[in-house]
Amino acid sequence: KTSRWIAYHQPKPNARLRLFCFHPWGSSASMFQGWSDQLLTDIEVLPIQLPGRQRRLQEKPFTEFVPLIQVLGEILSPYLDRPFAFFGHSMGALIAFELAHILEQEYNLKPLHLFLSAALPPSDTSLSKEFESFSQEQKLNYLMNISEIPKDIYDDPPLLQELMNVFKADLELLQSYSYVEKPPLSCPISSFGGINDSLTSEKQLSEWSKYTYSPFKLQMFPGQHMFLKDSKKLLLDTIYQMLSIKI
Repeated sequence: KTSRWIAYHQPKPNARLRLFCFHPWGSSASMFQGWSDQLLTDIEVLPIQLPGRQRRLQEKPFTEFVPLIQVLGEILSPYLDRPFAFFGHSMGALIAFELAHILEQEYNLKPLHLFLSAALPPSDTSLSKEFESFSQEQKLNYLMNISEIPKDIYDDPPLLQELMNVFKADLELLQSYSYVEKPPLSCPISSFGGINDSLTSEKQLSEWSKYTYSPFKLQMFPGQHMFLKDSKKLLLDTIYQMLSIKI
């Protein structure tokens, strides 16, 4: 059962640290293919694959946030027997953030570092306010536009429909999220953003500093909401440098 949740995994038995990666809305674990090769031998990359996409296409996607986090806590706990860190992009950052809370509260475990990329902090309601006047179709179009989907997908109706179904489920998942105020985390947080991202500004991203008792770092990268594609090497170099200090 666990193996379905971890995709594109290259085991590194001698790794000193595991980096769990959580993909954004409308996406999949394939986004993190190749990360393992670029992060050298002492970091093992475990991309998390949510149901309802790629090889898990036939499985029912999660549309409720709380049950997803509970299941992830159970699924991943056997893998937390060595130091670990979380990277989440966009929707994946919220998942990583809430999972870090559950692990700290219920399992007495904490990541060495929490990397939150292209994500508004939970207290920021600017997107939900903007969405109030949108129909579901308009919300879907917004998420798809900001995700920089390759143009050739629009020429492939079956593939486009499959992708739209993933976006619809992820939109439901996002809309089910409701932040419950809790004490700040004890792990360091780094917030990453795209300089030209229309969703998150540097000022908004800096608000993540309120969610940790530990050091906070903000770094901006060239690109838009999906800057992790354009600035992949710079991003991975930054992550590796920060984690090398820890291990």
